[in-house]
Amino acid sequence: MALYLYVKDKGYNRKNIIIISILLIGAAQFKLSFLLSSSILGFLILIKTFKNDKKNILFLISLFVIIFFPKVFYNLSQVNSFSLVNIFTPTPKFFLEYLQNFKDNNNIFPLSLFIPTSIGTISTILGFHLLLLLFLKKITYQFKQLLIITFLTIVLHSILGQQTSRLYFEFILWIGVGFFFLEKKSFNIKFFNYALIPQLIFIFASSIYFSASSIPTFFNLEKRSKFMEINSSNYIAFKWVNENIPDNTTILSDLRSISFYKHKAIPHENILNSFNNNQEYINYLKLNKAQFFITKSNNLDDFSFKDCFGDLYKVSDEILIARRNPFNITHKEKVYIYYFNYKNLNFCVN
Repeated sequence: MALYLYVKDKGYNRKNIIIISILLIGAAQFKLSFLLSSSILGFLILIKTFKNDKKNILFLISLFVIIFFPKVFYNLSQVNSFSLVNIFTPTPKFFLEYLQNFKDNNNIFPLSLFIPTSIGTISTILGFHLLLLLFLKKITYQFKQLLIITFLTIVLHSILGQQTSRLYFEFILWIGVGFFFLEKKSFNIKFFNYALIPQLIFIFASSIYFSASSIPTFFNLEKRSKFMEINSSNYIAFKWVNENIPDNTTILSDLRSISFYKHKAIPHENILNSFNNNQEYINYLKLNKAQFFITKSNNLDDFSFKDCFGDLYKVSDEILIARRNPFNITHKEKVYIYYFNYKNLNFCVN
């Protein structure tokens, strides 16, 4: 809506400028990627206001402080050592770097957004909707303006953001807004209209299939459990752990989706953590007295806490790993439960 209001107004409309500013400031608080998406448009709003209504600059800054400051205050309260990025997010810097380098497949960017490397990764691509732009006969000034804003925002995302297709899908929606500013004679594309029919049928059939399999789970706990065993990653593993760990026990888990545990669980992502400078995390483990470590690996040599692990407590049979995408190849893995010596954390951390 913010993009539509900005492009629609050829002149300066103070009321719309305020509405756009509220929308952008609000969106920037929900997700870090939305902060990047709001940056270009927000910068253009400031320039337009500075040229036409300098008195309104102070009002917009005050609006930003009132709406955004509580979020900044919360972010800073979650960290011990301040860095500039903490104004916008309390997420550790090493994790942001990990996200920035993450891709859905092994193709080089931006081909990774459009071309899958397997049938299983076909659901992670954007598709070829943008090819419609090549068939437009005539585009308006507003549409050109929208494309430029979208392109600049995409460039900003490619430099600072995560290179996954789901974060770029919003730009297809942005371009979709631009079609509102085109005349009907600009896109008389019957071939693409016919091409959409099988896509519509496939989506409709898929929706019916997944609705038929998921709706009964709302009313029957047994069907819900069976459904999650097939579609929820590691759900069977969590069930096995819950049945084999003593009650009122705190665990350190290398498995994600820790909300499935019935015990108090502390996440452990070995690839991301650097424990040499994370004393707060170590103190948290000692305070909560983590007694077991859950993992799917039987080789602990590469773990930062390897000297804190005790003997093997239990190991599961091979468990089927669920996949939400039916095209992904399923496989079986074992789950290992090791003792964790939280009392030795002062000595066993590398």
